[in-house]
Amino acid sequence: MQLLELRIDHLRNILAAKLEPDTHLNLIYGKNGSGKTTLLEAVYLIATAKSFRSQQHRHLVHHDHSELTLFARVNQQQQRHQIGIAKSSQGTRLHIDGDTVQSNAELARLFACQLINQNSFQLIDAGPKQRRRFMDWGLFHVEPTFYELWKRYFHILKQRNSLLKQNKQAIAFSAWNEQLSLVAQQIDGLRNTYIEQFMPIFNEIYPLLGAQAGVTIEYASGWDTDQSLKATLEADFQQDSRKGFTRSGPHRADIQIKLNRHAAEQALSRGQQKILVAALQLAQARHFYLHSKQHCVLLIDDLAAELDTDHQAAFMQVLSSIGGQVFMTATDADQAIMKHWDSKKVFHVEHGNVKEVI
Repeated sequence: MQLLELRIDHLRNILAAKLEPDTHLNLIYGKNGSGKTTLLEAVYLIATAKSFRSQQHRHLVHHDHSELTLFARVNQQQQRHQIGIAKSSQGTRLHIDGDTVQSNAELARLFACQLINQNSFQLIDAGPKQRRRFMDWGLFHVEPTFYELWKRYFHILKQRNSLLKQNKQAIAFSAWNEQLSLVAQQIDGLRNTYIEQFMPIFNEIYPLLGAQAGVTIEYASGWDTDQSLKATLEADFQQDSRKGFTRSGPHRADIQIKLNRHAAEQALSRGQQKILVAALQLAQARHFYLHSKQHCVLLIDDLAAELDTDHQAAFMQVLSSIGGQVFMTATDADQAIMKHWDSKKVFHVEHGNVKEVI
């Protein structure tokens, strides 16, 4: 997957910009507040129709205008597509090849994009939701059945939780418990397989970043899998009823990351945690390629603020070996270690104006 052209109108402090990025490395540099992260945000919007900085349109649209628009030409498996996005107080409009689309998932399938920024490094200690999102991003893009199963599961879960809030008797839950358990087993199987495939890739990449051995990653299903989810739901009915929500199932799953049997957030320093997360995300990008035969687009915001010089160098070397299109920001062009790329472009951003300099 590659971004071939990007046009931006009225996104934050960028009134208008047009880029034809390199198919490999793209360095975007400028002072803080110049608009370089906004360029990454534009690419992320193309892939997800969402911002990684704010979900309120008034923070995204330039203050002198009522709407922002983005246009992109992308390449997916040797086929070119056009994506258009408009955001205003009236909502979001999405178009692919001139046709209106209703689901963000259609964008994601067409243009897979992974972000590495300061929030990524909360993956270790920000709670299970972040780690489930990490795992499910990978599954969405490599397992065709996952998304429909995921939607089905949460539809059933919503119905069961609604009944719990109505204080219905246990007999009213029999059919919902059965359905939830059947879909949960399928999701659980896909997640288990994903982690099994992911671990050898992670174990190969992690030492290349100069990290210490001994890190293990274990998948926790969200219930005691010695029995079916249906049996767990029936046994826990009284507690679920008192709480008013379902406490067991794939929606409570987690990835337990440990160093020598101790939780990573306790056993690793903040700097070591950042190296670990960098390895996790690079491994996921590699897994995506191995199982889809496509490269996802990687967005990297201010790597120098997160990793020291030696680890940046190791990260960039591994990144170049994985391949694919990369957009990364820096406050100075000399901060980025670009020697591993023969093909690259550099863009300078100042006061919202974007200029290609190489």
